[in-house]
Amino acid sequence: MGHIILITHKEREHDALLRLARDIVEAGERRGRALSPGEDAMVTEFVKQAQALEHEISLLRRDQRRAVPSKHRETEDA
Repeated sequence: MGHIILITHKEREHDALLRLARDIVEAGERRGRALSPGEDAMVTEFVKQAQALEHEISLLRRDQRRAVPSKHRETEDA
């Protein structure tokens, strides 16, 4: 159960980071000009953090699959 909660939390954080990055880009588009260097740096940082979370999520999912015994193996052992 712990894996599910942690994965869900990290997915929400991932989505929030991408939403923040999108909001900054959309605000720049509405102004009709390129992002400022500060805005660009923020978007880049948000995307990097989101990518790191994607990696963490994939590792947690892999660990979760290992922690949950396969039904196929259970029937073989029976």
